[in-house]
Amino acid sequence: MPLNHLFDYFYSVFYIVLLLLSYKTWKVKYNGHKLKYAHIAILVTLIFFAFRAPVVGGDTFNYVRYLTGEKDYYNLDPRPLEDGFIMYREFVNCITDSRFAVMIINTLITLPPVLYMINKYSRNVPLSVLLFFYLQCTVVYFCALRQMIGLSIIFVGLLYYLNRIESTGNKVFDLKGLIFLSVSIFFSFFFHTSSVVSGALILLLLPITIKYKLIYYALIIISLIANLFGFFDPLEFFAKILQQDISVIERLNDYMENDETTEGYDFSHLIRLPLLGLITVYFMDKDKINHIFVKLFILGIVVQNLFNTVEIFVRLFAVYNIFGCICFTWIFGKKYAVSYKFRRYVNIVSLCVVLFYTLISFNRLTRWNPWDNERMHPYYFIFQDYSDHPSYKFAR
Repeated sequence: MPLNHLFDYFYSVFYIVLLLLSYKTWKVKYNGHKLKYAHIAILVTLIFFAFRAPVVGGDTFNYVRYLTGEKDYYNLDPRPLEDGFIMYREFVNCITDSRFAVMIINTLITLPPVLYMINKYSRNVPLSVLLFFYLQCTVVYFCALRQMIGLSIIFVGLLYYLNRIESTGNKVFDLKGLIFLSVSIFFSFFFHTSSVVSGALILLLLPITIKYKLIYYALIIISLIANLFGFFDPLEFFAKILQQDISVIERLNDYMENDETTEGYDFSHLIRLPLLGLITVYFMDKDKINHIFVKLFILGIVVQNLFNTVEIFVRLFAVYNIFGCICFTWIFGKKYAVSYKFRRYVNIVSLCVVLFYTLISFNRLTRWNPWDNERMHPYYFIFQDYSDHPSYKFAR
């Protein structure tokens, strides 16, 4: 049977486990039980990441063989790798030449900051982890190792800053936390140059105050309309900003020539993320609208709306969906706890959202292209024979 006719059942079992844990967490009131379900969700996710075959995820096989010393180059791109990642390679190569060990090390470097963030701030940890997969954050986490290491360093700095704000009670500014965050952003640059963009946006958004939810509604809807009706052309935008064909435009042209752009998506695909953003903002408590996670989530939606045809921007800002995985659970907030009518509406809406994304995700498990750039399917464990996987056949 051709690979693309196979149902990717490992993903389906994993999704079902997280669905059950999400339901259990929503159903029980005892925090001890919620904590237990959260820990189970985190553990199975770590295993799912670390125990996957190195061929699952577009560039993972090249990264792993580069880190084990099986090859002396990551890819055919003539541009040099960042110094931090080269040092990381030397460190890993000194420890092990096992692909399995490298997969575990990569997982422990990139995933814990995100899982810690989810565990600390989500009101339903298994649901947030499930949305992490449903919103396809894994496409970036499975494929873009350098970017994820850089972002993990930034997330550590951001978490430290938030912990300082919460512990000191100063909700506006904390100098020590800001310095630590800035240093984190600086070091992330040495693993992936794009990290400095994410870091700069975080520093820019932190002091901005949003007073009304209407601002978020407007940003989401206007950017979506601009996309749907062709009011915004990404390449024309860059040309007007830069006014000349310099390196940034040349880099963008390189991606286009290498088919790393898309032709956009159909209407049903385009509205999925904006709809989730609108629902999240509408039902969450008003005191959350200035949280940095909300700002980053909405920014990610706006950028993905406007630049959905430019693959490099989709890949760069898709990780902002991580914050949406957390923010969505904030609809189970203070008002949810005290108002029966509001709670009933939220339950219905959240159930519809979960069912909607579950249907989409399970449909994706039955209809996938084995030769696409992501190569997320089929899922294999490290101890299986994965020589028939598309990434293995694409290996350079």
